[in-house]
Amino acid sequence: MRDSNGAMSRRHEKSGLTSIVAVGLDGAIGVENRLPWRLKSDLRFFKETTKQNVIIMGRKTYDSLGSCLPYRENIVLSHTPSLFPPHEGCHHVHSLSEALTLRTRWPGKSAFVIGGAQTYKQFAPFVDRYLITIVSARFPNADAFFDQGIFGDEKLWEKCPVKVDRVDDAAGDEFEFQVFELRLRDPTIASERREALIGEQRSRNHLYRSKQNGQAVRHAKPVQTLNLFA
Repeated sequence: MRDSNGAMSRRHEKSGLTSIVAVGLDGAIGVENRLPWRLKSDLRFFKETTKQNVIIMGRKTYDSLGSCLPYRENIVLSHTPSLFPPHEGCHHVHSLSEALTLRTRWPGKSAFVIGGAQTYKQFAPFVDRYLITIVSARFPNADAFFDQGIFGDEKLWEKCPVKVDRVDDAAGDEFEFQVFELRLRDPTIASERREALIGEQRSRNHLYRSKQNGQAVRHAKPVQTLNLFA
């Protein structure tokens, strides 16, 4: 069993990609763009795990937070032309390839996908690690769900329970929960996909800059698309 004192993040390959998510027994992760539960212990675990690292989120998650989270590099994925004025620690991108390429700017930090449902699904082919909080309850009013089918063959993953310290406040945790870490047994599956997409993004940027400079360019050789858990 791993503890929550930061050892996991230190051992995790800094160039990897982790999705961190809390899920009800029915797959629920949200209702009306907010969490369906109150779990102070799990919230503290999230804060301690992601602090001083990189977090990647979709627009709806950004809207639910109200702003970028402090003490983190926030990457917000949205097709909205101008989501917010550029400022330190808060970065707006328009595609997965832009997000993964920007993430390489901080090689000494771990990166976490923090939601929402569509963003988890979009990044699934590139994730080599999950931190999943299983909340021991069902939420009939939920309107956002985690697609558990993204894991594919469970034999691809190593599963380990994570010890999370509980808050002293008796009313702090509304439901029982358990946190698990899932790691790809062969992380190169995800890392090769990330590298391919980053390479495509950098090639497009290079071609664009070259055209802007009036230079003749040769098209880069297309990178074979990698299927989810193929």
